[in-house]
Amino acid sequence: MRSNTPNIFSDNDLTLQARSALFFMNFFIFGQDMWQTILTHSATNIPNSFVQSVVNFLGKSALEPIYIYIGQAWSLGIEVIFYAMAPFVVMSRARVIALFITCLLIRFYFVEHADLFPNAPWRSRFFASNMTFFFLGTMSYWIYARAVSFEHAKTVGRMVAILGMCSLIGSVYFAGGMFLFDGPEDYDQIRLWIFYLLFTAGMPFLFILTKDIKWDSYIGEISYPLYLVHGFMIGSLNYLRFGPSVKLTLIIAATLAVSTALFVFVDRPVDRFRHKLIASHRAIGVRSSLYGSIRYSLSAVPVLLFLLVISRPTTEASPVPHLVKEVGRYNLVAFNGRFYGIPQGIAVNWQKDDLLAIRGMLVSATAENTEQLILTSLKNFQNAH
Repeated sequence: MRSNTPNIFSDNDLTLQARSALFFMNFFIFGQDMWQTILTHSATNIPNSFVQSVVNFLGKSALEPIYIYIGQAWSLGIEVIFYAMAPFVVMSRARVIALFITCLLIRFYFVEHADLFPNAPWRSRFFASNMTFFFLGTMSYWIYARAVSFEHAKTVGRMVAILGMCSLIGSVYFAGGMFLFDGPEDYDQIRLWIFYLLFTAGMPFLFILTKDIKWDSYIGEISYPLYLVHGFMIGSLNYLRFGPSVKLTLIIAATLAVSTALFVFVDRPVDRFRHKLIASHRAIGVRSSLYGSIRYSLSAVPVLLFLLVISRPTTEASPVPHLVKEVGRYNLVAFNGRFYGIPQGIAVNWQKDDLLAIRGMLVSATAENTEQLILTSLKNFQNAH
C-alpha cells in the first residue's frame, strides 16, 4: 500500500533550508522542542516577530507535524540539551540554583507577556522553561543523597505512596482525572507549583521504597520504548471497528507488547553489544578493527540520507491537517485555511471525506471562532444531560 502523504524523503514543497533542518531534527532529535514551540505558536495567530522570522526563513510548509516522524520526541530534545549541560552544571549547587532562578525568571517573563508568549507553547515546550523541572530533579537528588541514610526513609516513602494513591483515586472519582490539572491551562498556578515542590521532595523517598522491586524496574525499562511507540499504536489501531472499551484494551495491550519486544530484542542486545565493545577496547588498549569499521560505516549513514533528502525534487504538496489544541472532547485542527472542531475518536480522511457532512463537525475561518463553537457545543451538551 502506498501513501501520498509528503515526507522529507519524498517529493515535497519544502525549501532546502527546511529539508536540512527537518532532517537534522529527525535524525539527532536536537531542536525538536524549538520546532514544536514555533509550530504551536504559529497556529495561534498571535503576532511574534521571532516566530515570524523563523517561518519566513524555513517556509510555511515546514510547519507541518507530518515532517517529524516521532512527534513526542520534542521532549527528548530538551533532555539532550540538559544532558549536554549536566557535566558542567550539576556538580555545582551554586550553578544549579543560579540556572534554576534564571529559568524561573524566563517563565515569569512569559507569564507577564502572555499576549505575545502564550502558556502553550512557551511554558510547556520551550526548552528554557522546561529546564526549571530538570533542575528541580537535580534538587530532588540532593534530598535523596541525604535521605538514603535516613533510618525511616522507607516509612516516609510509604506515606508518600499512600498520599499519592489517595490523590489519584480522588482525582478520578471526584473530577474525572482532572483534580489537579485540566487540559491546556496555566502551568504556573500556585496549586500546581505546590504540587511540583511536593513531588520534588517526595520522589526520593518513593524511589528508596521501590528501587529493589523487580516489576517496578521492568516498568522503568519499557517506559522509554512505551513513550516512543504509543502514538503510533494509537494511530494504527484507532480505526478498528470495536467499541471504545475494547479498542482501548487492544491499544494498551498492543503498546505494551511492542514496547516489551523493543526492549528485549533491540535495546537489551544493543546494550550488551555496546558494553562488550567497550570492555574489548579497554582490555586491548587500542581500537579493534571491527569497532572502527562499524563506527565509520554508521557515520556514513546520516551523510547518505542527508544527500537523499536535499536532492528530492520540489512538488506541489497536498494540504495536510495540523492539530492546534484539544478542547474538551474535541480536537481543534487547522486544514487548508480553515479550522475544524472534530469530536475525538472520529476517523477522518482529510483528502476524500466531505468534512462538513461529518456528524458533530464544527468549522470556522479562525481558530478562536471554532474554539468558541466547541465551547458552546460542550455547554449545550452538559445542559442537556
